[in-house]
Amino acid sequence: MKTISKKVKSYYIDEINAAKAQGYHAIIMPIDCSGEIHCLSDIDLDYAYQLAYEYGWFHFAMIDFSNDNISIVNLDEMEVA
Repeated sequence: MKTISKKVKSYYIDEINAAKAQGYHAIIMPIDCSGEIHCLSDIDLDYAYQLAYEYGWFHFAMIDFSNDNISIVNLDEMEVA
């Protein structure tokens, strides 16, 4: 997972820095398909999952700027409620 995290951060470094500078709390970005990052004003996991699902990102990363944590999410592995 560290390898994926490093690749994601290095690929989107300019967008990540811009989002931090603009005061966003988190960003999500696709891992296994093309697409632009989405900046989040709040860290709302349900919203992030819904947004990723709508864009067809079943494998994506979310970076939480408050603790510099990156989460790798695979929606195919998540349980449907």
